Amino acid sequence: MPKKAKAIVGQIECNVAKSKQNVAKMQPHHLEIYDALAQGLQPKAIMAKLGCTRAQIRYVRERFDPAPATAQANDIATNSARYDKEIASIYKDIAIRVGNTIKDADIKRMSVAQRVTTMAVCTDKSRLIEGKSTENQAVQIMHNINPQQLEIIQEMAKRLKKSMLSG
Repeated sequence: MPKKAKAIVGQIECNVAKSKQNVAKMQPHHLEIYDALAQGLQPKAIMAKLGCTRAQIRYVRERFDPAPATAQANDIATNSARYDKEIASIYKDIAIRVGNTIKDADIKRMSVAQRVTTMAVCTDKSRLIEGKSTENQAVQIMHNINPQQLEIIQEMAKRLKKSMLSG
């Protein structure tokens, strides 16, 4: 874990420990106000919902303030999402660069099984990106294979089944 992330986690753990100590000291009506503040409700909404005064909200905010821990948790979630996007971008770039190095001659050297597997994976991934279902695509893929390739695949399946039954 990077140093900055460790520091943030440490701060949050410290705030959580302090909050637990403070929560143990709270009166029930303070807990309700604290919970409403932690949910991000505005003072007017809290007053209407709980029937408390602005002074009570101010007291809870000054004494037990849940905002720093909530803000830090939101920052971590935002940074995590940004990190995920950056990593996805890096992986996408690598995939494109690797894909650009594959030539027709490389594909022709692949075995039929490798071609079928590659075709299936690429079909699955393209359907995922398009937001389409990836289930039950085997039948559709088999229709795109020429009869000679289908015969080879069927023969390979027979040999595999025979070797599994005899072994």
